[in-house]
Amino acid sequence: MSRPTLLCVNIPADKLARVRFSAMRLGLLIQTVLPEDVHQPLGALCGLLPRLEDVPAEPFGGEMLIMANLNRQQAERLLASLKQSRVQIPLKAVLTPTNVQWSLVRLHEELTRERAAVLRGETDDHTAE
Repeated sequence: MSRPTLLCVNIPADKLARVRFSAMRLGLLIQTVLPEDVHQPLGALCGLLPRLEDVPAEPFGGEMLIMANLNRQQAERLLASLKQSRVQIPLKAVLTPTNVQWSLVRLHEELTRERAAVLRGETDDHTAE
């Protein structure tokens, strides 16, 4: 199994320092995602899949945290530590067999749609496609 990894997207330096501290205590690897990687599959960013050639770099807005290869206990401990440190990241996800092939752009769209549905009191099934 690959090393437990956090993909950090557009997290400001002050917040990122607190994320790094929480991750370090749990032995998690931190990977900051660069603009040239927003169209790479999430699995490639975690070292699970090959990287795509000739993908465009583009600015990407919005903070996201993607947890890859964490077991349930590690994820719960990370989230509790972030909460205790008062780190708020609006969009968080876990790498799954469903989203491992998705780009950050696609994941962001799905998370944003799901979050809006929850706020409206609806459910949103991202597996319908």
